[in-house]
Amino acid sequence: MGRVVRPLKVAVLDAEARWLERQPLGTLTAADLLLQVEASQNHPPTLEQDALDRERLEKALRLEPRSVEAMLTLSFVLLRPLIQIGVDESAPLRVRRARQLIDRARNIAPNTRPVLTHQALLLRVERRWEEAAAAYRHLLDHYPDDFLFNNQLAVCDIALGRSEEALPLLQKAVRLSLDEPQGYVSLFNLGQALVRLGRDGEAVEWLRRAKQEMPVVSAGVHWLLAAAYAHLGRSADARTELSAYTAKLPWVTLQWAGHGSLPSDAAVAERARELDGLAKAGLRDHADEEGDTGIDIQVGLRSHDYRSPTPTGAPGVTTITTAALAALLEQNKDPDRPIILVTTAPKPDFRLPGSVELPGFYAGEEFDDDAQHTFEQKINLLTGGDKTHPVVAAGWNSERWSGRNLALQLVALEYRNVYWYRGGLEAWNLAGLPEESAADDGLTVGATENRK
Repeated sequence: MGRVVRPLKVAVLDAEARWLERQPLGTLTAADLLLQVEASQNHPPTLEQDALDRERLEKALRLEPRSVEAMLTLSFVLLRPLIQIGVDESAPLRVRRARQLIDRARNIAPNTRPVLTHQALLLRVERRWEEAAAAYRHLLDHYPDDFLFNNQLAVCDIALGRSEEALPLLQKAVRLSLDEPQGYVSLFNLGQALVRLGRDGEAVEWLRRAKQEMPVVSAGVHWLLAAAYAHLGRSADARTELSAYTAKLPWVTLQWAGHGSLPSDAAVAERARELDGLAKAGLRDHADEEGDTGIDIQVGLRSHDYRSPTPTGAPGVTTITTAALAALLEQNKDPDRPIILVTTAPKPDFRLPGSVELPGFYAGEEFDDDAQHTFEQKINLLTGGDKTHPVVAAGWNSERWSGRNLALQLVALEYRNVYWYRGGLEAWNLAGLPEESAADDGLTVGATENRK
């Protein structure tokens, strides 16, 4: 029955949204704008739709500044890509804005179900897994048959290395999902828990069902099926799924996936089994630090598609290799030691010794005048205003534009001794050079999941 009701609900909402799109923009109410966003949320997210939904919701808030529904819907739209697409340079700004909206909503409607739901979601996005799990358990005490809460608590259990405990929650979520437009996410999560528990045959069945029900198959389904098939010895199927995965996310490497900061030894062990399957399926280990992509080195700042091959250089910048950087640091001690600025989104579980970590938006499209001013103040403080002091900019690897963008920002501030460490943290780690542990700020490498 659910397979009939669910598409009908989506179709009705879509029809209403299309009718509203034909109306003069100035005549739309806050409720109309919310309906348009609700309709779009039943479909796979895109960057274009995300921007349109945020614009509609900001307008709804201007029309009704005390609308709790508009505040919470906007907070969800801000957080959704960080769950379903992955953490990127915009993550800190999105999380900050979502927190502000949830706090405003809580002041108006404290302890209500919608507010508590979004508070729990924020904890999950920040990877405060134990706190998020406690929040969802509290909600389940009051609403035991809620699809979302069962599913989300299971997500927290999987992240904490408690996949066995997630199974009954997900089995219940599957039963509750018949009328849910995105009910297939519980099938996906059940498949992931089973892969991590070594029950690959069962995982394949659930993941294939999720694949059939998804309007657009997510990269995560291909990822998990590749791992499960590899463990089952079905090499051809594993390679097929991995090929489909890398077609969607060509920048992923095993090194990237393996350097997420995990909350427990159990989580590390369960995640390792998943990654072992991907290695068997043929996922590449790392990006080529010195690979020539043929991209013109004179191109300027990249304002989109940050995770893609980069040029071998940048105007006004010296590209430095891992060996050369290690030698430079060894030869120059304080106070002449180069300042190393690192911007990665999300952050890995280690850092370059003595490096300064900068938020991703300093090297992203959100680099507005206020950010520029703050950035300039911070760099001047680090260098004492000495424009000749050597500064090294780095990202994750040679397929991230964030480090290069950061180097170009330094050139724009008239720093004359700027290096871009193109190989980034990935190349440093592979070389076995000294590292420092990194505190988990909640937005870590390898943390992207395709779960609701």
